[in-house]
Amino acid sequence: MSLEDLTFSKDNFFSKALQVPDSSHLSGHKQAHEQKIVDFNAKMMSDNKDQVLEGLVGIRKLLSIANNPPIQQVVDSGIVPRILSFMSLSESPAFQFEAAWTITNICSGTSQHVQYIVQLGGLDATINLLSSTSTEVLEQAVWTLGNIAGDNVEYRNLCIQKNSMERLLAVFFHSHFHSSLQRNTVWAMSNLVRSKPTPAWQDICKGVAAFIQILKVEEFDEVFVDALWAISWISEAYIQEIINFGCIPLLVHHLKNPQLNVIVPALRALGNIVTGNDEQTHAVVSDPDFIPRVFELTFNQKSSVKKEAFWLLSNVAAGTESQIQLILNHPQSMEILKRGLIKESSEISVEAAWAIGNLVSNANTEQIEKLVNTHHYLDLLKFMLHTQSLKLNEIGLEAALNVLGAVEEENSEENPYINIFKQTGLVKKIKSLSAIQQLSASAEGILVYFDGSEGEEFSIDPEYEIPQSNPTRKQNNKAETSESEEDEQEGEESDVDDYENDESSDSSVFDTMEEKNKKKITNYQNNSDDSDAEQKQPQNQNFERED
Repeated sequence: MSLEDLTFSKDNFFSKALQVPDSSHLSGHKQAHEQKIVDFNAKMMSDNKDQVLEGLVGIRKLLSIANNPPIQQVVDSGIVPRILSFMSLSESPAFQFEAAWTITNICSGTSQHVQYIVQLGGLDATINLLSSTSTEVLEQAVWTLGNIAGDNVEYRNLCIQKNSMERLLAVFFHSHFHSSLQRNTVWAMSNLVRSKPTPAWQDICKGVAAFIQILKVEEFDEVFVDALWAISWISEAYIQEIINFGCIPLLVHHLKNPQLNVIVPALRALGNIVTGNDEQTHAVVSDPDFIPRVFELTFNQKSSVKKEAFWLLSNVAAGTESQIQLILNHPQSMEILKRGLIKESSEISVEAAWAIGNLVSNANTEQIEKLVNTHHYLDLLKFMLHTQSLKLNEIGLEAALNVLGAVEEENSEENPYINIFKQTGLVKKIKSLSAIQQLSASAEGILVYFDGSEGEEFSIDPEYEIPQSNPTRKQNNKAETSESEEDEQEGEESDVDDYENDESSDSSVFDTMEEKNKKKITNYQNNSDDSDAEQKQPQNQNFERED
């Protein structure tokens, strides 16, 4: 279609674009924008092709300024349907490019702006441009699609229904390796698998193959990081499928990467896989580099990385005897877990406590005996029971029950840990915790092992049924924490002043990285070097583009 083929009414549908609104209430900058919008809209309503293009470019530049582009003012002017119509001008790539660029930046605004574009048919117009022979037009279409898919789950699903993954894959495989076009294509593809619920496997499996292909090339740029985050999101829902693709060695390898933006999604993906069943966990822990590298990450400078590493270890510890043994085989395992419990912030301390508690959940008698006699395990339980954190108390009580119950399961006539519990003062502390409502059931389950004749001044119904304690394998809890809170947490000790139900919340670096690239704005800046035309820089969680 050519420009001459477009039909429109200057007096009806687009008449609002030519009206001068009351701008007396606007600030100086906004008034200036308002006047420019009126002037550019008037040019776009012209019969002169050059005038129309000049007006379109003017609007595009207004929407490409770095701070507070006047998106709503442009929408209110009524010119957007006219701009969308230019995207169908297959004989005029310049018009398609400028129109797509403008729509991209409108879609970088609020959800209401994205909804407005979709309702006007902007998504269909964008997908149609994925067949363009112009690289510039194609890239802008990819960019717009990524912004629409990244806005919310409903529009992500709508993009998938319209076969966007297949269309983007075609662009990916025909674009130059790690070019700007490929970079934006991978980012848009990652937005198609972002957010929950994860799309159906048949809708994204071909994309997974492309993401893994990217991870095999160690060029740690935006393409690589976007692909790695995509794998981490997909692994939340499709653990076995990710294992079947054979990418676990790649993920483990990148735990050693010096770049935080590579470590974080790799650690998250492996953590998701380890929350699976024992066989799926084994697929990860059987890699000889996995356990050592996770322990190394417990020393990372970022508290959120340390927390994630301890969380991952806690899930391994909730596994089989052989998986528990892999942790115990590490020469510094218990010292590292002790440091995490006692010296780190309250959030990290809880994750370390889960790891320590889960070690005795499925451990055999020999492993528990070694923990108690060689690794001073009961000292760690004593710390958990004496701290003023209800969560640590709870974890400590469950671990104590597992230690006492291990001998009973072996049908031993004598439990060697009963006297040790008494001698270390654990029984008296457990009795005091039984007075706390949230802990009473767990505490009383332990106290049935003791009676007044053995030095304790209390009695328990002999028919009291001992509660069964099970290992706790946890999904990751992604509660948001601000950067300032994270800094404060790094200086906290685990002994908090008051009792609290402190369900641990994830520190911010993981969520910040996940949210960072949901939408991008294509920004206009004067730059005489065309070779840098597609360079992007971070700006308020968006990316700028130099013209």
